[in-house]
Formats: sequence, C-alpha cells, structure tokens
Amino acid sequence: MANTLGTTNANVIAQRALEILVADYSFLRSGVTDFSDEAAKFGASVFTSRLSALTAQNYSQSTGYAASAVTQTDVSITLDKFKHVSYSVDDQERTSSNVNLIERFAGAAAHAIGLQMVGDLLTLVTSATFTSALTVASTAFN
Repeated sequence: MANTLGTTNANVIAQRALEILVADYSFLRSGVTDFSDEAAKFGASVFTSRLSALTAQNYSQSTGYAASAVTQTDVSITLDKFKHVSYSVDDQERTSSNVNLIERFAGAAAHAIGLQMVGDLLTLVTSATFTSALTVASTAFN
C-alpha cells in the first residue's frame, strides 16, 4: 500500500519527531544526538567519547580558579537496535482535518521512540553492571 501524503511530508514529520524527542527526553542531550542523514548500517560500530565526571570546586583566594584534569574516553557503540514508528495517512484523512498533522504525529512518534529508548536503557541497569557499597532492595523499585 503506497501512501499519498500530499503536503504532509514524512521527512518533515520525522525531523520534527527527533526535535521533540530530544526536547522531551532531555537526558538524551548527554549522549550522542547525531541525527544526520548519513546512512547507518545495522551491526556497524561507531565511536563516540565520554568525559570523566567533573567536580565543582570552591574559589580559592590563594590559587584562584584552579583547573581540574579531565579524561575523555573513546567508546565503541554497536548499532544493533534500529527503532521506528510507522503510520499511515490517506488523502481523505489529511484533507478532512484542521489539525496540524505534523505536530500531532511527530509528538506521538517521539513519545513512542522515547519510551522504547528509556526501556532499553533501563534494562542495562543491573546489580551486575553497577557495584557499590549502597544496597537498595528490589522491592523499593515499583
């Protein structure tokens, strides 16, 4: 089934969905947000970098604003989770509504992708992944 979207351009909806996704899920700004149109191959590895945690310091009259060392570490990421949201709009639906379909569909798409991304990220949070002296009972998470 081929869609005829008229002035409702799927690329415009997709681009707007990415903008909404990053705005609504602000933690994504801490990671990689390269939404360029460069093709990405499933299973390929890309490299990004992460910075070591920084600590805020008090101003010192004797040393002033002393700089702290920062470590940047390269991290390999395997592209193995391609997510999408699919939708269909026919000409009758498009022309019988005064609703801004780009905003409506982009917002819903961003929300669906964001929920999936958060779920995928949270599956990585396990007691085996993070070790510390702090112990929290699993019943505390509900």
